[in-house]
Amino acid sequence: MREVSHDFEGLREYAYAQLASGSARPSGQGPGGPGIPAAYAAWLAFLFELEAAVRANPELRGRLRADTARGLAAVEQARMRFLAERKPCPRCGALTISSFICEHCGARLGGQARLGSSSKGQTR
Repeated sequence: MREVSHDFEGLREYAYAQLASGSARPSGQGPGGPGIPAAYAAWLAFLFELEAAVRANPELRGRLRADTARGLAAVEQARMRFLAERKPCPRCGALTISSFICEHCGARLGGQARLGSSSKGQTR
């Protein structure tokens, strides 16, 4: 079995799942989201906190061990994917994946197609 701190693909996927469930929060506020094994949830809690610390103090990145830096990169990639698939609602500002209705406040949105969605007559 692969050690959680070295399973970068798993970390990336579980980080995305945690972001999508809305449960990416500092470790003192509870473990990960639904279906995330406890070992991953604990490591991701650390990595999410580290991500915030590195944003505040970029010099920290140079002091990280290689596996921690790769774990942080996995979390950052998951966050980029998460943000690329969503846009802020013009009424409440919540990030929404729907192109028609905000999942948070129910506001009607413009209905623009999302990246990765298919429409008649369009090719990829």
